[in-house]
Amino acid sequence: MSGLTEAKEAYPGWADLLDELKGFQFDWISVKEKYGALRIQLYGADTAAWDKAEELEGRSERVCENCGAPGEIFEESNWFFCRCKGCRENHLDGG
Repeated sequence: MSGLTEAKEAYPGWADLLDELKGFQFDWISVKEKYGALRIQLYGADTAAWDKAEELEGRSERVCENCGAPGEIFEESNWFFCRCKGCRENHLDGG
């Protein structure tokens, strides 16, 4: 997925994390979820932007990808998600 706007729509709980990249210099960004956490690829970025992206990836492992509350990674049927307790219960209930 490319672009901050698209990524924030796909992962609303991580929108605040992704907003922290504003002000950093890069030509293009690709964002995806892998193993329940953000994965950020920057193109044409300087070291400061890469350092920030790496920090955000680590922090995303403790933030619900749906709502932004504190969360943790769990596995279900070989898929990984980072969810808070409420979103996890809703997910497991089929919601």
